[in-house]
Amino acid sequence: GKKKKLNVEDRWLFSRLNSLIESCTKNLETYNGHKAAVDIRDFIVNDFSRWYIKIIRDRVWIGNKRDEAALYTLYEVSKGLATLLAPFCPLFSEYVYQNILKEKKSVHLCNWPKPNKKMIDKNLEEKMTVAKKVVELVNTMRKENNIKLKWPLKEVIITKTLTGIECILRN
Repeated sequence: GKKKKLNVEDRWLFSRLNSLIESCTKNLETYNGHKAAVDIRDFIVNDFSRWYIKIIRDRVWIGNKRDEAALYTLYEVSKGLATLLAPFCPLFSEYVYQNILKEKKSVHLCNWPKPNKKMIDKNLEEKMTVAKKVVELVNTMRKENNIKLKWPLKEVIITKTLTGIECILRN
């Protein structure tokens, strides 16, 4: 369908996907297929699955009214990933492309994706990296202090230091 009004996390994922397309293309052109494969795996596991899917869960949950922008993002990113995966996992990418995405032609008949440089926002990617680090740090501190995720915190103080990000929890 038509492009929807994207939320910040949707724009971040599209930026990451286009950065991935750019780096994979460069790595494959310089015969570094192993680096391209590692980048794709890292994107799927860390950015797409562990982060993006987690933060949009409420937007696409069956009981709620579905958010068209999130569904559009999921579809387009999955389509791009299937195309990137085709040389590495031909049978899996074909299955995803035809049976899950319901595309008519084979993924192997598609052109190699070109990065949309207008969608790449390195500043947004850096800010999301910081957000991911903060969430990871808070979750680690919760675990160390036996504070479950569902329990609210009174206060979280985040400071940026020369060595990185520090966090103080107050329960």
